[in-house]
Amino acid sequence: MSNGVHTKVNLRLRGVLLNNYDCALCGDQEESISHLFFSCKVANKVWNLCNRWVGVLSVQHNQAQENFQQFHLLSLTAKGI
Repeated sequence: MSNGVHTKVNLRLRGVLLNNYDCALCGDQEESISHLFFSCKVANKVWNLCNRWVGVLSVQHNQAQENFQQFHLLSLTAKGI
């Protein structure tokens, strides 16, 4: 949530020059935090497999804060709070 992941877009903002800034997983868009964690089709497959593995049905949001709030509320519900 603090934008500290070294995605290609963040590296560019820090002055690192790369041949391209496309997502290394899908190549469809620039590799930003938002894309990598929330809209990349390859990453979404991984998230769906993880959700199925732990038995969680959830909605994928487009922002880190929304996802954090959702899973925080799920943990409180699971604890009976």
